[in-house]
Amino acid sequence: SIESTPAQTRTVREPPPTAGLYARADGVILAVEIESGFAAVEPGQTVTAGQPLAAAEKLDRKGNAVIQGAQGRIVARVQRQYTAGRPLTVRTCAYTGRSTERTTLYLPGYTRTEETGTPLRSAEAQTEWQPLRLGRLALPGCLCRVTSRERAVQTLIYPEETAAALALRDCRAQLLKEFPDAEIEAEQREISAQNQAVQACVTYIFTADIAARQ
Repeated sequence: SIESTPAQTRTVREPPPTAGLYARADGVILAVEIESGFAAVEPGQTVTAGQPLAAAEKLDRKGNAVIQGAQGRIVARVQRQYTAGRPLTVRTCAYTGRSTERTTLYLPGYTRTEETGTPLRSAEAQTEWQPLRLGRLALPGCLCRVTSRERAVQTLIYPEETAAALALRDCRAQLLKEFPDAEIEAEQREISAQNQAVQACVTYIFTADIAARQ
């Protein structure tokens, strides 16, 4: 008989660099989750951008320096404002509504192709394979369907509601790019239309990890 035990692998993390953590934005500290280093703030404390949150060096009782790279999460409640604009008229590549479809039947020793529609200048193709079945029985053959949809440069005119929605989406994208783990608690929107464009200004109140190395 043979007895075996599955191997368990564990990724060894590289030690953090010998550097501290600093605040990326103003906010109120909610949680301090330090894995290494020495915390310099505590929950309930208000911090400003650039303020040290965790140090990489600390003196012991004898005055000797203890060095340990800072690493971890420091969650804070932040208020941040983002702006974005969208024009009402844009030139972009879009679908024209014209399409063609080519269907090919593959059987042992036999192939047949049928095509519908007119040839397109610039198209985006999508291929789909479908097996042939008779109830639960699989037949020795398949269908290959290639659908091509025409794309062309067109002038699109957005209604103000659509342009405003796109501008609001851009504001949120800016927030998530700067703070990927942000959890939005509240937001205040200001939308204005002028010069054939829509401007959106959004003030977010959210919680996120604001710790970063300089």
